[in-house]
Amino acid sequence: MLALLALLALLVSSTPAAHPSVVPDTVILVPGTNYAGRIEADVILVPEGVTISLTEGIELHAHERLQIDGDLAVKSGSADLGRSLDLTLISGDVLAVTGSVRAGDGRSLGHLPPPRSVGIAGGRGGHVTLSAPDVLVVGTVRAGHGGDGGAGAPGGDGGAVIQVGEVQTDRHLLPGWVDSAKIDYSVRISGDGGDGGDGYGAYATGGDGGDSGAVEAHGHPRVLDGSWTSPEPLGDCGDGKTGSKPNKNEGGTPGDGGRGKDGTQASPNGSDGGDGGDAPSVSGARAQDGTDATDCCAATDPHSIGKKGGDGGESGDAEGKAGGKGGDGGNGYRESDEDPFVGRGGNGGDGGDGASVTLAPGGAAGDGGDGEAGGGAAGTGGASGAATPGGQGKKGVGGAGVQNGIDGTSGSSGSTNGGGFGSNGVPGSTCAS
Repeated sequence: MLALLALLALLVSSTPAAHPSVVPDTVILVPGTNYAGRIEADVILVPEGVTISLTEGIELHAHERLQIDGDLAVKSGSADLGRSLDLTLISGDVLAVTGSVRAGDGRSLGHLPPPRSVGIAGGRGGHVTLSAPDVLVVGTVRAGHGGDGGAGAPGGDGGAVIQVGEVQTDRHLLPGWVDSAKIDYSVRISGDGGDGGDGYGAYATGGDGGDSGAVEAHGHPRVLDGSWTSPEPLGDCGDGKTGSKPNKNEGGTPGDGGRGKDGTQASPNGSDGGDGGDAPSVSGARAQDGTDATDCCAATDPHSIGKKGGDGGESGDAEGKAGGKGGDGGNGYRESDEDPFVGRGGNGGDGGDGASVTLAPGGAAGDGGDGEAGGGAAGTGGASGAATPGGQGKKGVGGAGVQNGIDGTSGSSGSTNGGGFGSNGVPGSTCAS
C-alpha cells in the first residue's frame, strides 16, 4: 500500500518531464510489434478490433489524446521472464478507454510440483494507472492477478487500479465514435490475490493468501469542453441536464491460505494453516452534478415559466469481496487410519478481512431557471450508488490429532462508509423587468 501511495503522490505532484526534441504527431499501435519502455507522442491510438499483446508492461504518454478502442494487455507468462507487468497510461488532455486494458498476472508457482516450487512466493499482479485531466472509461480496466505461492509460500498480492483525473461519464456528451450503450457495462476491477501454497518439507506451515488489489479513483466528474466533444447547446429556456452515473468499481478476490503439512513419523505434529488474504477498501466514483436550467427571460412568451434544474447524478457503485479463507491445520501423524494419532493437529489459519467500501455522495442538483411568469423548480440532489462490502473470510479448521488443533479466527466483515444525497438546487425566480 505504501508503494501505491508513493506512486499516487508522484502522479499528482510531479511536473511533466521535458519533451524529447522530436515527438511524433500520432502513434498507432499495431499487433506483432515488440513494444517496451515508454512511448511518447501527441496522439496514441489502439484502433477498434485490434489486440495488442505485450510481453512486458509499458508506459504510454500522449500529450493530447490517448485512445484505447481495441484491447491492450500484458500476456500471461511475462512474469516468468522477470519483466514488468504494469500498464501506465498518461495523457496531457484526454484519456479514453472504450475497449479493454489489462495488466499482467504475477508469476504463479502453484502448478509446479514440490520440490521445484518450495518456498517461492507468488508474484504481484500488475498495476494499471490512468492519469489525465479528463478520463473516459467506457470499457473494462483490469489489474493483474497475484500468482499462487509455491509449497509453503505466500500468494502474490493482486494489482491495483489507480485513476487520477476528472471522470467523464455523461452519455449525452460522448464523442460520436463511442457506443453509449457500453457505458452501462464498463467497470474497473482490481486483481485477485494468489493462494498460499500448502505446507511441504521444511516449509511446513501453509503460505498466507495474497491480498487483492485496491481500486482508487481520484477526481470529480465534469463536462468536457468543445475541444473534445461538440455537445448540443442548451440554448435559452432549457431544462437542466441530469448528471450521469459513473462506472462501477469492483475489488478483486483475496487468496486463500495454504493447508498445513501433516505430521510425519519423524515430526509427528501437524503444522498450522496459512492466513487468508485481506481485501482492501474499494472507493466508489463521485457523481456528476446536474446543470442549471437556462432562463426564459429572453422568451417572447410573457407567460413563460422557468425550466427545471437538472437532478444530481447517482454516485458510482462499489463492490468489495470477502476475505480469503484460512488454511486448515495439518493432521497429526498416525500409522494408518485405524491407528491412534501420535502427534497433535496443527492450528487453522485466520480468515482474511472483507473489503470495506466508501461511497461518494450523490451529485449536486442544478438551479431552476428564471421565467417571465415565475421561476422553474430546483433539481433534486442525487443518491448514493449501491454498496456491497465484503464478508468475513472463513476460518481454517484445526487439524486432527492426539490433541486437535485450534480453529482459526474468522476475518472481519467490511463496512460501508460515506455516501448520502447531494444538495438540492435553488428554485428560479421571476425575470427582472
